Amino acid sequence: MTKIIINGLMGRMGQEIAKAALADRDILIVGAIEWAGSRDVGKSLRELIGPGAHDVRLVSSLAEADEPFRKVVIDFSTAEATMDMLTTLVRNECPAVVGTTGLDAHCRKQLAKAARKIPVVYQSNMSLGMNILFQYTKRAAQLLGEEYDIEIVEAHHNQKVDSPSGSAVTLAEEAALGRGKKLDKLAVFGRGRGKKQRGKGEIGISAIRGGSIVGEHEVMFCGPGETLRLGHTAVSRSAFAQGAIAAAKWVSRKKPGLYSMADVLGIK
Repeated sequence: MTKIIINGLMGRMGQEIAKAALADRDILIVGAIEWAGSRDVGKSLRELIGPGAHDVRLVSSLAEADEPFRKVVIDFSTAEATMDMLTTLVRNECPAVVGTTGLDAHCRKQLAKAARKIPVVYQSNMSLGMNILFQYTKRAAQLLGEEYDIEIVEAHHNQKVDSPSGSAVTLAEEAALGRGKKLDKLAVFGRGRGKKQRGKGEIGISAIRGGSIVGEHEVMFCGPGETLRLGHTAVSRSAFAQGAIAAAKWVSRKKPGLYSMADVLGIK
């Protein structure tokens, strides 16, 4: 049985992960974390998510969790909260599954540093379908070449803070890798107003925010006389939660290192 601690329990993804964990006989929730200002801190997990969890209290930091040693921490919180817990993760030898979006280059570097001591699965999107799309995007970019212009469009609910989504950036990174180049030399974020012609080899990334859209991503390869469209639509957050649970089981048995969902799913 894999014992987990959920960081960001009361968020949308935290609730979905709790639901998926309670339905899985091989997973036991033994702790949970929420930001210090939450009115739920101090309440019993059984009161918050149901009788399948340990009868422990919701706390405001990993350091306060009951015996966090070697438990798998599933983290869908904020970039700041993720960084704050890295030292405690390493000190307690906790494997981690990190699905927090909006991590910048510095945050990713710190995560990679922690992964020298503990096993970490980090992915901008945990769903099976999206991770297959990452692979197909890279392969299509490789096969089609620069005669095909690449444009990525993503849509999410109106409460999402980061833009573009981490998944859209990952798609763009995979497309760039397929062409043997780095994204920072090719990326154009939004087109805006103006009369500038599209540059050869650019990878465009655009974001839409509205309503309750869970997540939609489309990659367009626009070539001479045709357009290839690859896409993914999430109809609920359960797909991400199931991926996170699968990753937690997998990483609990691994040596230190920075892994992706492609490693978990065996699709590299």
